[in-house]
Amino acid sequence: MASAFSGLLAAAIVNMDGIAGLSGWRWIFILEGIVTVVVGATLYWILPDSPQTASWLEPWEQQYLINRLAQDSGTKGGRVQTADKFQWRYIIAALTDWKIWLAVLVYWGNSIPLYGFTYSAPTIIHNLGYTSIEAQLLTVPIYVVGAISTVLFSWLSDRHQTRWPFILIPFTIAACGFVALLAIPHPKYPGLTYGILFTIPAGVYPPIIGVLSWVGNNLSPTWKRSVGMVSLSRIPGFLHGRN
Repeated sequence: MASAFSGLLAAAIVNMDGIAGLSGWRWIFILEGIVTVVVGATLYWILPDSPQTASWLEPWEQQYLINRLAQDSGTKGGRVQTADKFQWRYIIAALTDWKIWLAVLVYWGNSIPLYGFTYSAPTIIHNLGYTSIEAQLLTVPIYVVGAISTVLFSWLSDRHQTRWPFILIPFTIAACGFVALLAIPHPKYPGLTYGILFTIPAGVYPPIIGVLSWVGNNLSPTWKRSVGMVSLSRIPGFLHGRN
């Protein structure tokens, strides 16, 4: 939904083309980037480390969140730890766990097509003969379908109490979409090309939920989980950036 809203916002901002001698696309980066930077700079002070330190929560709300965290981070014998002390052995255990590195490959296979599509979708639509503003607006329904698909597959995964089929099936949908885009002569069939674009967010967004929760729910204690989750999300981004 953030991507859909971003398309609407970009379509409005691009009309600032020429103001202060800057192109419309530059204003998109400036205005949307400023919000991110400002919010990020304040998180050190406004983001609590745990429910116990969130002063604006009522005691019962703090306890509710503590119980939720405990349920998500269960350890052997039903014993739960959400604030264990730092120990190097937890870091080493995370970095030497082959399952985490396998999950990194899965996440890498998801993040590259996802970001590749996100950055190129407006250009693809623009090359079909639409204006820049139309291209931004036409990305909105594509991402709405992606949001619906994410909720649908998450619900199915929860109902069937399993994850891997609801990671594999969306990946298959996205793969078929990419193959179809390669096979269609552009821009000969703009309507067909635009229709195929819907399969990409519908296929690449849902697996993120499954992969992240799968890894997070199977790592303990807290420090191993933290390192494992960082490895899962940051290493593919680092390697993708280098490439």
